[in-house]
Amino acid sequence: MDLNLGNFKVPAASIAAFSYLALTLFIPLYDLVLVPAVQKITKIEGGITMLQRQGIGIVLASFSMVVAGLVEHKRRNSALASGGTSPLTAFWLAPQLIITGLAESFNAIGQIELYNTQFPEHMQTLAMALFYTTEGGASYLATLTTNIINKVTKKNGIGWVNDNITAGRLDYFYYFLAIFAIVDLIYFLFCAHFYRYKVKKPEEDDDSSSETDDIEGELSTKPLLKSNIRSLTSPQMVRQNKAMVRLDRIMTT
Repeated sequence: MDLNLGNFKVPAASIAAFSYLALTLFIPLYDLVLVPAVQKITKIEGGITMLQRQGIGIVLASFSMVVAGLVEHKRRNSALASGGTSPLTAFWLAPQLIITGLAESFNAIGQIELYNTQFPEHMQTLAMALFYTTEGGASYLATLTTNIINKVTKKNGIGWVNDNITAGRLDYFYYFLAIFAIVDLIYFLFCAHFYRYKVKKPEEDDDSSSETDDIEGELSTKPLLKSNIRSLTSPQMVRQNKAMVRLDRIMTT
């Protein structure tokens, strides 16, 4: 593909920056714009639940593979028509990379948020370690999947994923990954259906309990105050007070 941007030749590895740019720019946009707008509709803190956020990420990941397959199909046809090198600009790869970045912003961040809020406090460090462990395991699984598919689809020594991508069928490989992501989505929905969020204790429990104690104490002292008032205004207490006043006058004279 054509890597030229005017008089500047873009390094091939730099094309992946579209994914990271999409991830970096979308997160503040999501928190500052989308969350308040969606929160008004759903009445849910954060706009959507953590599991819904992860589900959206899986859907976007599947969609990105479909887009990648379509772009690869167009690239391959143009390369075959041009004798082996596609005249298409490399920026045709930007849409699928942007969608991949959006999928990561939903899925990965949703997982981290779930681990930090649903795991017990003394296990949150273990939860983050589990997240990065699964990330590393996914890389090994991706390599294993690629090798298996390449071996199964090999015909005349050429599989879907070949060093010469024009001779291979990388578009078929992308479509397979899209189907694989859909199967993953179905399994995720099945597990999410039975999941129950941890009941969050409101922070104002202590304040409300103290207010309740104050109210109860106030209510409990009212009968005591009333009884004291009655005792002070009783005829016997009035006579005693008058006698004390007379005695005080006699002593002062």
